[in-house]
Amino acid sequence: MPASHEEDHAAPDGELALTHDEALELLAFLLASSRTCLFDPPGYGTYRLATAAERLAAAWAPRATGSLETFLHELERSIPAREWDPMGAAPETESYLDELIANLAREVAPDGSGDADA
Repeated sequence: MPASHEEDHAAPDGELALTHDEALELLAFLLASSRTCLFDPPGYGTYRLATAAERLAAAWAPRATGSLETFLHELERSIPAREWDPMGAAPETESYLDELIANLAREVAPDGSGDADA
């Protein structure tokens, strides 16, 4: 990985992406969501996972720098604003999630290409 890309994603002074309390809160949300998904309509699982990603982004963004910070803030803003179909995945939801995944792949790829092996 080129040094400039590593530096762009490095937490200042070796800070962690999450505090202990933030990690516990996210873990509790994931476990409680997995339990309720047993009885929720199919689309709720997608919504709950996206909400977990939004919570992770919100907790991590203040400790991130550069393009990662920008990406996390955009993720944090876009997920709650999205209209979710609790009864199933609408085609728009699928393309929205595909776009988020592609953006994340570009963010983590060493050269910004979306190819993590680059």
